[in-house]
Amino acid sequence: SCRTCLELIDPELCPSPAQLELLPRRGCSRRTERGELCEGDGSCGTDNRANNCPLQAAFFGGGEQLGDVYRRVDCLDAETIPSPSLLGLVALAALLCGGALRQWMLRRN
Repeated sequence: SCRTCLELIDPELCPSPAQLELLPRRGCSRRTERGELCEGDGSCGTDNRANNCPLQAAFFGGGEQLGDVYRRVDCLDAETIPSPSLLGLVALAALLCGGALRQWMLRRN
């Protein structure tokens, strides 16, 4: 996912269609600066069907369009830190319980 953290912006916070027309045409990429908006096109883990912001018809050559607008954020933001996986929690529990079980078995002998 391009080693960048992107968040889909809230539709209520979308810039005007005229401002969105000024987005880089390259879409979201490693070159997207922190805080910069980008149009998700499926690259860097974006959803090409998010359709969260209206675009001007001229942006894509005519017709009403909805854009998939993301903002690059600092990867240390609390909302962007992935939650621990179930597998990781199970492994930790097994490690902790395994030691306790072994100590219990040693005490019984």
